[in-house]
Amino acid sequence: MKARLLIILLFSSILAFAAYDMTQIQDLVDKMQQKGMTDIKLIYDWGDGSQAVLPITKLSEGSPDHFYEKEGKYKITLKISYRLNGKAQESVAEQRNFVFKSEKLDCNLQAVVPAEADENSPVSFSGKLIFKEQLSVKNLKYQWVTDEEYNQYEEGENATHNFPLPNGDTKPFYSVKLKVIFKYQKSDLNAWFPYELTKEFKIRIRQKEKLSISGYTEKIKMAAGKYTEPFFLVIRDHNIYNSEEFYTDSKLVYRPVVFQDGKPEYPEFVTLRSNIPLAPPYLKDDFYTEITYLLEFDKIQPSIQTENGKRFVNLTIKVNDPQGQIVRDAKIEME
Repeated sequence: MKARLLIILLFSSILAFAAYDMTQIQDLVDKMQQKGMTDIKLIYDWGDGSQAVLPITKLSEGSPDHFYEKEGKYKITLKISYRLNGKAQESVAEQRNFVFKSEKLDCNLQAVVPAEADENSPVSFSGKLIFKEQLSVKNLKYQWVTDEEYNQYEEGENATHNFPLPNGDTKPFYSVKLKVIFKYQKSDLNAWFPYELTKEFKIRIRQKEKLSISGYTEKIKMAAGKYTEPFFLVIRDHNIYNSEEFYTDSKLVYRPVVFQDGKPEYPEFVTLRSNIPLAPPYLKDDFYTEITYLLEFDKIQPSIQTENGKRFVNLTIKVNDPQGQIVRDAKIEME
């Protein structure tokens, strides 16, 4: 009984669930061992169904930490176990009632997110959590969550993200959420508590109005002085639209003009083929549409020139792009 009383008195006076005073702890262990006690351990019962057990050989590692996941009332109990005269015994050194209730920490989440960015181009975000009070913090994470179809997110104070799809009229913005999660400690309980901060932003993705001439017929066969095939022209459009009707209705906007000896000719729309990847990861230029036009040489009778024994037709192709006119000189060989 005297030994149990000694343990309770000493522990309640020096431990108090805070960091160890190693000198006093060692003095206590020495006295317990002098009285024949062995297998001495400290047991922290955190009141939420979990315990931490520290043998005396690990006292130098410091006080155990604990993470509380939920708000609530907890009874924290510090016990000491040992063996005396061959019997296992346990004493309660201290008990303390503890209430964990979410609180608002004095901190400021700063973030920089552009209001606009180009589709299929890297968009940079940055965030920084500034603490205005003294805290111990660990497991700090920054997560950038976007509301894309695949719910992608990037992690880190600084992040870069590609928005692969244009939003269209029905969804002019993407939502970008910065979530910061961490564990904090500011008491003498060696307990850690969860904390989360979020900020939301809207970012408009600009469609790249980008057209290019991706290919055309470079050789055309002739027989008996007549052309046996038409001249084909392919335009690549990196704006994604959903229907062929868009192009047939909009030929005056994107319709190419072919000049022969300064005279304009207007190719006819043939077909449209869109390339849209089925799943990520996406590359920068994975999304595009190719539009094919044709021009019947038999109908326009282009001028044939001779050069080094070969016959050619020289054309100038012009396409009106909203960002400027595309011009390409093309030399077509007659076979």
